[in-house]
Amino acid sequence: MSQVIEKKTVFYVTEAFPHNNHGGGALTSLNISKILNKNFYVYLILLDNGYEKNFRYIDKKLFKKVIILKDIKKTKKIYSTHNYLFGSQFIKKINILKLKYKPYLIYSYGFSSSEAISQLNDVLKIGSVGDPLYLPRAYKKNEILKDINLKNFIFSAKFLLRYLIIDLIVIWKLKSKILKIISNFETFGCFSNHHAKNDLFCEYFKTPLEQTRPVYNLKLTKNYIKLLHVGHLKGTITMNSFKNLVNKVCPKLIKIIGKKNLEISVVGKFHENIPMKLKKKIKKFGVFKFHGYLNNNRFDSELKKADALIACNDINLGSRIRILTALSKKTLVITHKANLDGTPELRNNFNCLVGKNFDELIQLCTSLKKDLKKKKKIKLNGFKKEKKKFSFYAFEKLLLQKISNFYKRQLNS
Repeated sequence: MSQVIEKKTVFYVTEAFPHNNHGGGALTSLNISKILNKNFYVYLILLDNGYEKNFRYIDKKLFKKVIILKDIKKTKKIYSTHNYLFGSQFIKKINILKLKYKPYLIYSYGFSSSEAISQLNDVLKIGSVGDPLYLPRAYKKNEILKDINLKNFIFSAKFLLRYLIIDLIVIWKLKSKILKIISNFETFGCFSNHHAKNDLFCEYFKTPLEQTRPVYNLKLTKNYIKLLHVGHLKGTITMNSFKNLVNKVCPKLIKIIGKKNLEISVVGKFHENIPMKLKKKIKKFGVFKFHGYLNNNRFDSELKKADALIACNDINLGSRIRILTALSKKTLVITHKANLDGTPELRNNFNCLVGKNFDELIQLCTSLKKDLKKKKKIKLNGFKKEKKKFSFYAFEKLLLQKISNFYKRQLNS
Protein backbone atom coordinates (compact mmCIF):
# COMPACT_ATOMS: atom_id res chain seq x y z
CA MET A 1 0.00 0.00 0.00
CA SER A 2 2.89 2.38 0.69
CA GLN A 3 3.71 2.49 -3.04
CA VAL A 4 0.30 3.94 -3.94
CA ILE A 5 1.27 7.39 -2.68
CA GLU A 6 4.85 8.58 -2.15
CA LYS A 7 5.56 9.63 1.39
CA LYS A 8 4.43 13.16 2.15
CA THR A 9 3.95 15.18 5.28
CA VAL A 10 0.86 14.52 7.38
CA PHE A 11 -0.29 16.11 10.62
CA TYR A 12 -1.85 13.73 13.14
CA VAL A 13 -3.70 15.84 15.72
CA THR A 14 -5.09 14.07 18.78
CA GLU A 15 -5.74 14.36 22.50
CA ALA A 16 -5.61 10.54 22.83
CA PHE A 17 -1.99 9.73 23.69
CA PRO A 18 -0.89 6.94 21.31
CA HIS A 19 0.17 4.00 23.44
CA ASN A 20 -1.21 0.70 24.71
CA ASN A 21 -1.37 1.55 28.39
CA HIS A 22 -4.68 3.33 28.93
CA GLY A 23 -7.81 1.85 27.41
CA GLY A 24 -9.31 1.55 23.94
CA GLY A 25 -8.93 5.20 22.94
CA ALA A 26 -5.17 5.20 23.47
CA LEU A 27 -4.83 1.89 21.61
CA THR A 28 -6.86 3.22 18.68
CA SER A 29 -4.65 6.32 18.62
CA LEU A 30 -1.53 4.16 18.58
CA ASN A 31 -2.87 2.06 15.70
CA ILE A 32 -3.79 5.15 13.67
CA SER A 33 -0.21 6.38 14.23
CA LYS A 34 1.24 3.13 12.90
CA ILE A 35 -0.94 3.21 9.77
CA LEU A 36 -0.08 6.84 9.03
CA ASN A 37 3.62 6.15 9.65
CA LYS A 38 3.62 3.42 7.01
CA ASN A 39 2.47 5.84 4.31
CA PHE A 40 3.60 9.32 5.38
CA TYR A 41 6.03 11.40 7.39
CA VAL A 42 3.91 12.02 10.46
CA TYR A 43 3.98 15.12 12.64
CA LEU A 44 2.21 14.22 15.89
CA ILE A 45 0.43 17.23 17.41
CA LEU A 46 -0.70 16.29 20.91
CA LEU A 47 -3.30 18.37 22.71
CA ASP A 48 -2.47 17.98 26.38
CA ASN A 49 -5.23 18.92 28.82
CA GLY A 50 -3.25 17.68 31.81
CA TYR A 51 -5.34 14.60 32.58
CA GLU A 52 -2.94 12.09 31.04
CA LYS A 53 0.82 12.53 31.07
CA ASN A 54 2.19 9.18 29.89
CA PHE A 55 4.66 10.77 27.48
CA ARG A 56 7.22 8.05 28.20
CA TYR A 57 5.00 5.39 26.61
CA ILE A 58 4.88 7.16 23.23
CA ASP A 59 7.01 5.51 20.55
CA LYS A 60 8.71 8.55 19.02
CA LYS A 61 10.09 6.43 16.17
CA LEU A 62 6.61 6.54 14.63
CA PHE A 63 6.83 10.30 14.13
CA LYS A 64 8.94 12.80 12.23
CA LYS A 65 8.31 15.26 15.02
CA VAL A 66 6.23 15.38 18.24
CA ILE A 67 4.66 18.74 19.06
CA ILE A 68 2.83 19.16 22.38
CA LEU A 69 0.27 21.93 22.77
CA LYS A 70 -0.85 22.45 26.35
CA ASP A 71 -4.31 23.51 27.44
CA ILE A 72 -3.78 26.89 29.09
CA LYS A 73 -7.33 28.19 29.11
CA LYS A 74 -8.76 28.27 32.61
CA THR A 75 -12.46 28.78 33.17
CA LYS A 76 -14.76 28.62 36.18
CA LYS A 77 -17.95 29.29 34.26
CA ILE A 78 -20.41 26.56 35.22
CA TYR A 79 -21.97 26.38 31.76
CA SER A 80 -18.66 26.24 29.91
CA THR A 81 -18.02 23.24 27.63
CA HIS A 82 -14.26 23.60 28.02
CA ASN A 83 -13.82 20.57 30.28
CA TYR A 84 -15.12 18.46 27.39
CA LEU A 85 -14.13 20.42 24.29
CA PHE A 86 -10.91 22.46 24.42
CA GLY A 87 -9.59 22.52 20.85
CA SER A 88 -10.54 26.03 19.70
CA GLN A 89 -7.58 27.66 21.51
CA PHE A 90 -5.14 25.73 19.27
CA ILE A 91 -6.55 26.70 15.86
CA LYS A 92 -4.12 29.58 15.26
CA LYS A 93 -1.08 27.59 16.46
CA ILE A 94 -1.87 24.65 14.18
CA ASN A 95 -2.49 27.01 11.28
CA ILE A 96 1.00 28.47 11.78
CA LEU A 97 2.41 24.94 11.76
CA LYS A 98 0.41 24.21 8.61
CA LEU A 99 1.91 27.21 6.81
CA LYS A 100 5.39 26.14 7.90
CA TYR A 101 5.28 22.41 7.06
CA LYS A 102 2.58 22.39 4.32
CA PRO A 103 0.97 19.02 5.16
CA TYR A 104 -0.65 16.90 2.46
CA LEU A 105 -3.31 15.78 4.97
CA ILE A 106 -4.40 16.70 8.49
CA TYR A 107 -5.95 13.78 10.33
CA SER A 108 -7.61 14.21 13.72
CA TYR A 109 -8.75 11.70 16.32
CA GLY A 110 -10.87 13.09 19.14
CA PHE A 111 -13.45 15.85 19.45
CA SER A 112 -11.10 18.56 20.73
CA SER A 113 -8.55 17.73 18.04
CA SER A 114 -11.24 17.88 15.38
CA GLU A 115 -12.31 21.27 16.72
CA ALA A 116 -8.66 22.42 16.60
CA ILE A 117 -8.41 21.79 12.83
CA SER A 118 -12.04 22.31 11.77
CA GLN A 119 -11.50 25.88 10.53
CA LEU A 120 -8.27 25.25 8.63
CA ASN A 121 -8.58 25.73 4.87
CA ASP A 122 -6.67 24.75 1.72
CA VAL A 123 -5.81 21.28 3.01
CA LEU A 124 -7.57 17.92 3.19
CA LYS A 125 -8.95 17.29 6.69
CA ILE A 126 -10.17 13.88 7.85
CA GLY A 127 -11.67 13.67 11.31
CA SER A 128 -12.47 10.70 13.51
CA VAL A 129 -13.91 10.28 17.00
CA GLY A 130 -15.07 7.74 19.53
CA ASP A 131 -18.19 8.05 21.66
CA PRO A 132 -19.98 11.44 21.77
CA LEU A 133 -18.57 13.46 24.66
CA TYR A 134 -21.92 14.16 26.27
CA LEU A 135 -23.24 10.60 26.45
CA PRO A 136 -21.16 9.19 29.37
CA ARG A 137 -22.64 11.84 31.68
CA ALA A 138 -26.16 10.95 30.58
CA TYR A 139 -25.53 7.23 31.09
CA LYS A 140 -23.95 7.88 34.49
CA LYS A 141 -27.16 9.66 35.46
CA ASN A 142 -29.08 6.50 34.60
CA GLU A 143 -26.68 4.39 36.69
CA ILE A 144 -27.09 6.77 39.65
CA LEU A 145 -30.87 6.48 39.41
CA LYS A 146 -30.65 2.70 39.22
CA ASP A 147 -28.46 2.37 42.34
CA ILE A 148 -29.94 5.10 44.53
CA ASN A 149 -30.51 4.12 48.20
CA LEU A 150 -30.50 5.65 51.67
CA LYS A 151 -26.72 5.36 52.08
CA ASN A 152 -25.89 7.27 48.88
CA PHE A 153 -29.00 9.45 48.76
CA ILE A 154 -27.22 12.77 49.45
CA PHE A 155 -24.52 12.10 46.83
CA SER A 156 -27.10 10.92 44.32
CA ALA A 157 -29.38 13.91 44.95
CA LYS A 158 -26.48 16.36 44.43
CA PHE A 159 -25.47 14.63 41.19
CA LEU A 160 -29.02 14.60 39.83
CA LEU A 161 -29.61 18.24 40.81
CA ARG A 162 -26.43 19.29 39.03
CA TYR A 163 -27.43 17.21 36.03
CA LEU A 164 -30.83 18.91 35.76
CA ILE A 165 -29.59 22.46 36.34
CA ILE A 166 -26.16 22.44 34.66
CA ASP A 167 -25.34 19.28 32.73
CA LEU A 168 -28.41 19.31 30.47
CA ILE A 169 -27.50 22.79 29.24
CA VAL A 170 -23.82 21.86 28.76
CA ILE A 171 -24.88 18.72 26.84
CA TRP A 172 -27.11 20.80 24.56
CA LYS A 173 -24.24 23.21 23.87
CA LEU A 174 -21.85 20.32 23.19
CA LYS A 175 -24.23 18.71 20.69
CA SER A 176 -24.56 21.97 18.80
CA LYS A 177 -20.79 22.60 18.74
CA ILE A 178 -19.93 19.07 17.65
CA LEU A 179 -22.35 19.06 14.71
CA LYS A 180 -20.94 22.40 13.58
CA ILE A 181 -17.38 21.01 13.79
CA ILE A 182 -18.29 17.94 11.71
CA SER A 183 -19.84 20.10 8.97
CA ASN A 184 -16.39 21.61 8.26
CA PHE A 185 -14.79 18.30 7.26
CA GLU A 186 -14.40 16.65 3.87
CA THR A 187 -14.59 13.27 5.64
CA PHE A 188 -15.60 12.54 9.20
CA GLY A 189 -16.08 9.18 10.90
CA CYS A 190 -17.06 7.69 14.25
CA PHE A 191 -15.76 4.32 15.46
CA SER A 192 -19.20 3.31 16.81
CA ASN A 193 -21.87 2.48 14.26
CA HIS A 194 -24.98 3.66 16.13
CA HIS A 195 -23.39 6.93 17.25
CA ALA A 196 -22.27 7.62 13.68
CA LYS A 197 -25.82 7.13 12.37
CA ASN A 198 -27.97 8.42 15.21
CA ASP A 199 -25.94 11.09 17.01
CA LEU A 200 -23.22 12.51 14.76
CA PHE A 201 -24.67 11.84 11.29
CA CYS A 202 -21.31 10.87 9.85
CA GLU A 203 -19.56 7.79 8.47
CA TYR A 204 -18.97 4.62 10.46
CA PHE A 205 -15.22 3.96 10.68
CA LYS A 206 -14.19 0.45 11.72
CA THR A 207 -11.62 0.45 14.51
CA PRO A 208 -8.19 -0.65 13.21
CA LEU A 209 -6.49 -3.43 15.16
CA GLU A 210 -3.06 -4.85 14.50
CA GLN A 211 -3.08 -8.39 13.14
CA THR A 212 -0.86 -10.53 15.34
CA ARG A 213 -0.58 -14.27 15.80
CA PRO A 214 -3.80 -15.74 17.22
CA VAL A 215 -3.87 -17.20 20.70
CA TYR A 216 -4.76 -20.88 20.95
CA ASN A 217 -6.68 -21.63 24.13
CA LEU A 218 -5.32 -24.23 26.52
CA LYS A 219 -7.42 -27.29 27.25
CA LEU A 220 -8.89 -26.96 30.73
CA THR A 221 -10.66 -29.38 33.04
CA LYS A 222 -13.95 -30.51 31.54
CA ASN A 223 -16.21 -28.95 34.17
CA TYR A 224 -14.02 -25.93 34.99
CA ILE A 225 -15.02 -22.58 33.46
CA LYS A 226 -12.68 -19.60 33.30
CA LEU A 227 -14.04 -16.23 32.20
CA LEU A 228 -12.07 -13.08 31.45
CA HIS A 229 -13.38 -9.55 32.13
CA VAL A 230 -11.36 -6.66 30.65
CA GLY A 231 -11.37 -2.88 31.09
CA HIS A 232 -10.18 -0.24 33.54
CA LEU A 233 -12.66 0.10 36.38
CA LYS A 234 -13.23 3.85 36.17
CA GLY A 235 -15.10 3.75 32.88
CA THR A 236 -18.90 3.96 32.91
CA ILE A 237 -19.28 0.94 30.62
CA THR A 238 -16.67 -1.25 32.32
CA MET A 239 -18.18 -0.59 35.74
CA ASN A 240 -21.67 -1.32 34.43
CA SER A 241 -20.41 -4.60 32.98
CA PHE A 242 -18.48 -5.49 36.14
CA LYS A 243 -21.42 -4.74 38.45
CA ASN A 244 -23.68 -6.89 36.29
CA LEU A 245 -21.09 -9.66 36.39
CA VAL A 246 -20.83 -9.54 40.19
CA ASN A 247 -24.50 -8.93 41.03
CA LYS A 248 -26.39 -10.80 38.32
CA VAL A 249 -24.20 -13.33 36.53
CA CYS A 250 -21.76 -14.68 39.10
CA PRO A 251 -24.24 -15.70 41.87
CA LYS A 252 -26.33 -17.83 39.50
CA LEU A 253 -23.23 -19.36 37.90
CA ILE A 254 -21.98 -20.39 41.32
CA LYS A 255 -25.38 -21.86 42.14
CA ILE A 256 -25.37 -23.91 38.91
CA ILE A 257 -21.74 -25.11 38.67
CA GLY A 258 -20.29 -24.39 42.12
CA LYS A 259 -17.39 -22.19 43.27
CA LYS A 260 -14.79 -24.88 42.67
CA ASN A 261 -15.66 -24.96 38.95
CA LEU A 262 -15.56 -21.20 38.28
CA GLU A 263 -12.77 -18.64 37.93
CA ILE A 264 -13.20 -15.04 36.77
CA SER A 265 -10.03 -13.14 35.86
CA VAL A 266 -10.30 -9.34 35.87
CA VAL A 267 -7.78 -7.40 33.77
CA GLY A 268 -7.59 -3.61 34.03
CA LYS A 269 -6.49 -0.72 36.21
CA PHE A 270 -8.20 0.80 39.25
CA HIS A 271 -9.60 -2.35 40.89
CA GLU A 272 -8.74 -0.70 44.20
CA ASN A 273 -11.56 1.80 43.53
CA ILE A 274 -14.31 -0.84 43.52
CA PRO A 275 -17.09 0.16 45.97
CA MET A 276 -16.94 -1.58 49.35
CA LYS A 277 -20.33 -3.22 48.84
CA LEU A 278 -19.02 -4.96 45.72
CA LYS A 279 -15.74 -5.87 47.39
CA LYS A 280 -17.61 -7.75 50.13
CA LYS A 281 -19.57 -9.75 47.56
CA ILE A 282 -16.41 -10.51 45.58
CA LYS A 283 -14.64 -11.76 48.72
CA LYS A 284 -17.63 -13.91 49.63
CA PHE A 285 -17.77 -15.51 46.16
CA GLY A 286 -14.06 -16.36 46.15
CA VAL A 287 -13.86 -16.86 42.37
CA PHE A 288 -12.38 -13.51 41.24
CA LYS A 289 -8.70 -12.93 40.47
CA PHE A 290 -7.52 -9.36 39.82
CA HIS A 291 -4.50 -8.81 37.58
CA GLY A 292 -4.47 -5.03 37.09
CA TYR A 293 -3.00 -3.73 33.83
CA LEU A 294 -1.16 -6.36 31.76
CA ASN A 295 1.24 -5.83 28.88
CA ASN A 296 0.56 -7.56 25.56
CA ASN A 297 2.34 -10.83 26.34
CA ARG A 298 0.76 -11.27 29.76
CA PHE A 299 -2.65 -10.31 28.39
CA ASP A 300 -2.28 -12.90 25.63
CA SER A 301 -1.44 -15.43 28.34
CA GLU A 302 -4.72 -14.68 30.11
CA LEU A 303 -6.63 -14.96 26.84
CA LYS A 304 -5.02 -18.35 26.25
CA LYS A 305 -6.22 -19.62 29.63
CA ALA A 306 -9.79 -18.35 29.27
CA ASP A 307 -12.79 -20.21 27.92
CA ALA A 308 -14.30 -16.87 26.91
CA LEU A 309 -14.05 -13.12 27.29
CA ILE A 310 -17.29 -11.79 28.76
CA ALA A 311 -18.77 -8.30 28.25
CA CYS A 312 -22.05 -8.02 30.13
CA ASN A 313 -22.73 -4.28 29.99
CA ASP A 314 -26.37 -3.55 29.19
CA ILE A 315 -25.54 0.04 28.20
CA ASN A 316 -25.05 0.49 24.45
CA LEU A 317 -22.55 3.35 24.68
CA GLY A 318 -19.70 3.09 22.16
CA SER A 319 -18.02 -0.06 20.86
CA ARG A 320 -15.85 -2.50 22.77
CA ILE A 321 -12.20 -2.68 21.67
CA ARG A 322 -11.75 -5.58 24.12
CA ILE A 323 -14.24 -7.65 22.09
CA LEU A 324 -12.47 -6.95 18.80
CA THR A 325 -9.11 -7.73 20.41
CA ALA A 326 -10.42 -11.08 21.64
CA LEU A 327 -11.75 -11.90 18.16
CA SER A 328 -8.35 -11.08 16.65
CA LYS A 329 -6.78 -13.62 19.02
CA LYS A 330 -9.28 -16.41 18.29
CA THR A 331 -10.75 -16.13 21.77
CA LEU A 332 -14.47 -16.83 22.18
CA VAL A 333 -16.60 -13.81 23.12
CA ILE A 334 -19.79 -13.78 25.20
CA THR A 335 -21.51 -10.41 25.01
CA HIS A 336 -24.74 -8.70 25.93
CA LYS A 337 -26.76 -7.60 22.90
CA ALA A 338 -26.09 -3.94 23.85
CA ASN A 339 -22.65 -4.20 22.22
CA LEU A 340 -24.10 -5.05 18.82
CA ASP A 341 -25.27 -1.45 18.32
CA GLY A 342 -21.72 -0.13 18.21
CA THR A 343 -20.36 -3.09 16.27
CA PRO A 344 -23.08 -4.59 14.05
CA GLU A 345 -20.53 -6.99 12.55
CA LEU A 346 -20.99 -9.13 15.68
CA ARG A 347 -23.41 -11.99 14.98
CA ASN A 348 -24.73 -14.51 17.46
CA ASN A 349 -23.63 -18.12 16.91
CA PHE A 350 -21.50 -17.01 13.95
CA ASN A 351 -18.55 -15.01 15.31
CA CYS A 352 -19.54 -14.63 18.98
CA LEU A 353 -22.19 -15.64 21.51
CA VAL A 354 -24.86 -13.03 22.30
CA GLY A 355 -27.25 -12.93 25.24
CA LYS A 356 -30.39 -10.81 25.09
CA ASN A 357 -30.54 -10.71 28.89
CA PHE A 358 -28.55 -11.90 31.91
CA ASP A 359 -30.25 -15.29 32.07
CA GLU A 360 -29.12 -15.92 28.50
CA LEU A 361 -25.57 -14.80 29.35
CA ILE A 362 -25.53 -17.28 32.24
CA GLN A 363 -26.82 -20.04 29.96
CA LEU A 364 -24.08 -19.27 27.43
CA CYS A 365 -21.44 -19.50 30.16
CA THR A 366 -22.70 -22.87 31.40
CA SER A 367 -22.69 -24.25 27.83
CA LEU A 368 -19.04 -23.37 27.16
CA LYS A 369 -17.86 -26.97 27.45
CA LYS A 370 -20.58 -28.26 25.10
CA ASP A 371 -20.46 -28.56 21.31
CA LEU A 372 -16.77 -27.66 21.12
CA LYS A 373 -16.63 -28.05 17.33
CA LYS A 374 -19.23 -25.29 17.00
CA LYS A 375 -17.30 -23.07 19.43
CA LYS A 376 -14.13 -23.62 17.41
CA LYS A 377 -15.95 -22.57 14.22
CA ILE A 378 -17.31 -19.43 15.94
CA LYS A 379 -13.80 -18.45 17.04
CA LEU A 380 -12.48 -18.95 13.51
CA ASN A 381 -15.30 -16.84 12.05
CA GLY A 382 -14.57 -14.10 14.58
CA PHE A 383 -10.90 -14.11 13.64
CA LYS A 384 -11.74 -13.91 9.91
CA LYS A 385 -14.29 -11.10 10.40
CA GLU A 386 -11.86 -9.03 12.47
CA LYS A 387 -9.13 -9.56 9.88
CA LYS A 388 -11.40 -8.51 7.00
CA LYS A 389 -13.16 -5.54 8.58
CA PHE A 390 -11.00 -4.25 11.44
CA SER A 391 -7.43 -4.82 10.30
CA PHE A 392 -4.74 -2.23 9.61
CA TYR A 393 -5.06 -3.10 5.93
CA ALA A 394 -8.81 -2.36 5.86
CA PHE A 395 -8.39 1.04 7.54
CA GLU A 396 -5.35 1.92 5.44
CA LYS A 397 -7.27 1.09 2.27
CA LEU A 398 -10.19 3.31 3.37
CA LEU A 399 -7.88 6.20 4.26
CA LEU A 400 -5.87 6.11 1.04
CA GLN A 401 -9.05 5.89 -1.02
CA LYS A 402 -10.46 8.99 0.69
CA ILE A 403 -7.24 10.88 -0.03
CA SER A 404 -7.11 9.73 -3.65
CA ASN A 405 -10.74 10.71 -4.29
CA PHE A 406 -10.21 14.18 -2.79
CA TYR A 407 -7.16 15.01 -4.92
CA LYS A 408 -8.79 13.64 -8.07
CA ARG A 409 -11.68 16.05 -7.52
CA GLN A 410 -9.18 18.85 -6.95
CA LEU A 411 -7.55 18.16 -10.31
CA ASN A 412 -10.89 18.01 -12.12
CA SER A 413 -12.31 21.18 -10.60
